[in-house]
Order: sequence, then structure tokens, then C-alpha cells
Amino acid sequence: MKKIGFISLFALLPFCFIAQDKGKPYKVLVKNLQGTYEGKSKRGLAHGKGTAAGVDAYKGTFYKGFPHGKGTYIWLNGDYYIGNWKHGKRSGMGKFVSMIDSVETVLDGYWEDDQYVAKTKPVDFKYRTLAGPKIRLSYLQSNKKGNTIEISIRRNGDEVNDSDFVNSRFISNTVTTQSSGSTSEFIIKNAVFPFKAELWFTILEENIHSNVTEVRYGIEIEVFRKGDAIIYIDL
Repeated sequence: MKKIGFISLFALLPFCFIAQDKGKPYKVLVKNLQGTYEGKSKRGLAHGKGTAAGVDAYKGTFYKGFPHGKGTYIWLNGDYYIGNWKHGKRSGMGKFVSMIDSVETVLDGYWEDDQYVAKTKPVDFKYRTLAGPKIRLSYLQSNKKGNTIEISIRRNGDEVNDSDFVNSRFISNTVTTQSSGSTSEFIIKNAVFPFKAELWFTILEENIHSNVTEVRYGIEIEVFRKGDAIIYIDL
């Protein structure tokens, strides 16, 4: 990125404060923001609403010395970001404005780990019912660096007994065809993302008249966020 000339920080935000806590300045842990600070603190660190100015400048909320929450950050060259932060990194919805070859460039949308991701917050997963009664799915990611997906079928909060399964069939873009017989759990290792799968199964269910019938379900699942995850299917 071609850098533009220095633009005064004071043209955008009134940064010219010195924190006072019995003569001791509050501490900001972002190196380029270390200089002057005015705002709330906790245990000697910027914590809460505040304004910091060093090589760069920031006005917004802090958490344990880092920009965290909503705030505006202005770089020395005049580039700026307005939006959400998490532990000193752009995270959530926000807008970054920079100059490239004297042309203003804007990245407006969802950020994660200081990187621009998309116009809107990506969906972690989605599903649709292909057959059978209405169901509910919940998604829980346990490790962003993994690639194992576990699918568990529950009824009234408990796993469905294997003896209640008549048959089941699982198809995904990771495992072309996997016939798992009669089980309430499926574990997919080395999942390919975005992950897509179809799950078909027939189980025994008791109706209000105490009659046992076979009920067939069909579910399509898509997982867009890479990482270890558990998906609960609640019947």
C-alpha cells in the first residue's frame, strides 16, 4: 500500500491529553499509542473509555490496556478505522479508510483478528430440513485451529438410544459416502471447509397413544467456519 503524507491527528480527533493519577500516567499496551492518555483505568492500565496518542492515536474503549469495544484509530499516515476492537485488533463490524495513489479506498464490513473478512458477518453454519418433522440445530465451536466435526442427535436433551435407530446414512464433501448403521453420533475428521453434508436416518418414536412408529428424517448441514465443532440435532 502506498503511504500518503502525514495528516495531523488533531484534524480528526482532539488528542492532546495527559492522564493524571497522582502524577503517574495510565499505561496503554499498544506501542504506537504510548505517549499521552486520558481516561479511565484499572490497576494501572487503560480500562474503559479513554483517549491515547503516540505515533498513532485512538479514542474509544479500552480493556486491560488494549483497544477493546468501539473506537476510532488513526495511523500516522492518516489512514483510520472506525468500529469494533478485541484485545487490540480490529474485530467485528468496522470501516477502514486509506489513500492509495491519491484515491480513497474503503473497506467497510466485518473484521476478524485484524483482517477484513466480508461485507457482513459470515454465518458459522446453516441447515435445512429435507424430510421429517421440524428439528433444531445448535453449533458450538471448540477450537478454531482444528478440523473435526462431531454431530450428535438428541431427543429431550439426551442422546437418542442406538436401539431406537432403524437405519442412518451420512454423505459429505469430506467422506463421499459413510454408512454408519445405527448410531446417534457421527464424527468427521479432517473436514474440508466449507463443510457440507446430508444426514438421513429413521428412528422409532412413541406417539401420544403409546404407539411406536418409524419416523424418517433428512437434514442438510453446511459449516463455513474452520475449526473443531459440535453440532447438536434436537428432535
